[in-house]
Amino acid sequence: MHIGFGWSASVLGLAVLSACSDEGRPERRLAGDALPWVSRSGWSSTLAADVGEKLGGCALGDVDTSQPGNEIVAVGVSGKVHLVGFVSGAWTHAVIGQAGGEMVQVALGEIDLDRPGLEIVVVGMASGTEDQGGEGAAHVLFRDEGEWIMKEFARSPALLHAAAVTELDGSLGAEVVLAGFARQAVVMDLTDAGWVEQPVGPLPGAGKNAIEHGGGVVIACANGSLMAVQRAEGAYALSELAVAPAGCARLASDGEHLLVARDDGVLWLVEGGQGSELFREPTGEKLRGAVLANLDPLQPALEAATVGYSKRITLLTHQENGWQPTILYEDTDRLHHLAGGLMPGVGHGEHLVACGFSGHILVLRRDG
Repeated sequence: MHIGFGWSASVLGLAVLSACSDEGRPERRLAGDALPWVSRSGWSSTLAADVGEKLGGCALGDVDTSQPGNEIVAVGVSGKVHLVGFVSGAWTHAVIGQAGGEMVQVALGEIDLDRPGLEIVVVGMASGTEDQGGEGAAHVLFRDEGEWIMKEFARSPALLHAAAVTELDGSLGAEVVLAGFARQAVVMDLTDAGWVEQPVGPLPGAGKNAIEHGGGVVIACANGSLMAVQRAEGAYALSELAVAPAGCARLASDGEHLLVARDDGVLWLVEGGQGSELFREPTGEKLRGAVLANLDPLQPALEAATVGYSKRITLLTHQENGWQPTILYEDTDRLHHLAGGLMPGVGHGEHLVACGFSGHILVLRRDG
């Protein structure tokens, strides 16, 4: 079925995933459980897994209710979907999905309330890599009777690079907002009849990242625009929240503020349509991560964190003389995404999870 702005949406047959044991379940191999936590600047870091391929994005949430705590989901250049958990004191790694092309971003949410755990949405290329061009594709993953199931549910004329899962229309279950290099935004809604595509409108630049904010979804665009998707009077509409002087690549939100990681190495804080510079990467290299949360339980204020092509994970704390950066970790290759959240059993308070071109999945926690 061909709908709207040249997109197609379909419900494909079930695909039981590879990387399974003889019993048909994905193998959870030990991954880095013997590696120590290394402390630096009041934070400790560890290598949770080395998956052996370039990684595009990661997310943190409870996607596997058969195991306690939250899991890390990461996507790679081969199209693999990686699941990393912490079980019985050890890190585990399993490949739970295989797409036909490079996957670059991942988002989690409750799309189907009849299923336990969060659903996983991964976006990228229908085939080949980002550099090769071609159609984009979006897939959803979930557990069904102990098996991981993966379905393709949307196509785009070009790479899909942004996805957000959130409730927009007041119905049961969240919707999925998609955007990418076709410079168009759509909302995908799972109904009893299958996935329904609802076009939102054209974007002024390629969509690079999307996040829930202000009762809707904000899309970061490569031309510097921050575009809001809102629903009103039974329809979706786009509006421009702010325009940065450089391309926007990653977003974080605390509900009131937007944190924007930009192509010019600037971390930008937006409130009420006005932006202020929190941090400028000294090397000038692109930023590819944004987290805004109370990362330090000993301090009541919000902290910010970012990663990028400098290979560094940087923490920003608000002090009397402004936002002060602290380098927490340096990886061996470019970092491409940063996520924040809780990992009970791994430590107290908020954790940071980073991934990138090295194939490393890094976990950081506050000491103490």
